[in-house]
Amino acid sequence: ENEVISSVAEHGSWTVTEQSRPANDVVEAETIVTLSLDAPLVDLPDVVGMPFQEAMDELAAVGIAGTYSSLPGAAANDRLFVRSTDPTPNGGQLPIGTEVTLQWGFKVPDVVGMSEGTALSTLREAGFKADGSSYGSDLVTNQTPKAGAVADPSKGVQLTLAPPTVVYEVIGDGASAAITWIAPGTYDIS
Repeated sequence: ENEVISSVAEHGSWTVTEQSRPANDVVEAETIVTLSLDAPLVDLPDVVGMPFQEAMDELAAVGIAGTYSSLPGAAANDRLFVRSTDPTPNGGQLPIGTEVTLQWGFKVPDVVGMSEGTALSTLREAGFKADGSSYGSDLVTNQTPKAGAVADPSKGVQLTLAPPTVVYEVIGDGASAAITWIAPGTYDIS
């Protein structure tokens, strides 16, 4: 018996639709006979965004076998969330015992309003790859994916930085002066 199926109440009353050996066939002890059962359909719960272990438990509760391709290690278990499933729920139903593969991710922290350096540090602490200047002082004005989304940490988070603000100050005690400047990022002389 499949472990998930055996945990579902009343699985013993399902109808056998096929068997690997014909009826009345004489076989040796411990020969494996495979049975196909007319398993009832269940609604596939939408577990995207849930903590990983909670999602596995919810799938098992309805008779679906949750699996995963790989995990980052036990150290990250408290940060793991489900970012997608295969197959996707789409309001559909699946036979009890079906395997559903969960793709894991981490929740994206909110870094909008932080300096580039602080934002990168926050993203790295959350498990994301982050490229940029750890000493950058420009402010983050937008991020993709948005805060709270569950994302693949290997894909990173794209940051939009506010353009730097430059303040020119002229100090002196002369009666008149000629001042020339070039705006940052341009070749325009004013």
